[in-house]
Amino acid sequence: MKHIYPVIAAALAFFGTACTDTTQPAPQRVFPRISIVSQNSDIADVTVELEGNDGNLVSGAVVLVSNSVNGVLKCAYDSSTGAYHTRYPIPADGLFNIYINSVLSSILTYNIVHQQITTKPVITVFEDSGGSSVLLGQRLSSVRDIQLGWVSCGEGIVYQVTVKDALRTLYQASTEGLTHIIPGGTLMATPGSQIYNVQITAQQISGDPFFLRSSYYSAAIQPGETLSFNVQ
Repeated sequence: MKHIYPVIAAALAFFGTACTDTTQPAPQRVFPRISIVSQNSDIADVTVELEGNDGNLVSGAVVLVSNSVNGVLKCAYDSSTGAYHTRYPIPADGLFNIYINSVLSSILTYNIVHQQITTKPVITVFEDSGGSSVLLGQRLSSVRDIQLGWVSCGEGIVYQVTVKDALRTLYQASTEGLTHIIPGGTLMATPGSQIYNVQITAQQISGDPFFLRSSYYSAAIQPGETLSFNVQ
């Protein structure tokens, strides 16, 4: 892990007061795409891609990440991806401060909240509408609705329900609730020893993953356990 250095007063004065975007009057000629992603970890991957107004990637900028207790890391430029990258411990308050300094623009400052998901979405209900339950070791009906329920991982969480066989994804849906119903007839009966696998994944997402409406994307991901089951 790289060492996190304290930010001295001179450095803070250099970068200015934290704000959502730069308020300095010089025209912006570099456009960032910032992503902060963590998966089942208290360490986040921070990636910053910079594009000039001519459409070319910018490689000579200084990109720093800091937190509310003034720890700072420099993002290294990776020529293979054309982006700046570092791994950074998720602060207790989830606040990441991104500073971008380039000759093409004024200093840009972005404050992005990224909260770690610490609870797994443990499945507590897994049964068909006839009452057969996977949690009791029973096979489910292929023609009846299948209900899933799980524990909460916190506020503002989106849960993704995924069902796979050995080769591919057969069903996938997202919900902000703590239950989901797979309609009857979605899954075919499993012959012999063939099984399906279901997993609930908790996600806390902000920004825009396509960077069309926002210059940043934040995703904290916490995969739950995988349960195997049969359908008859």
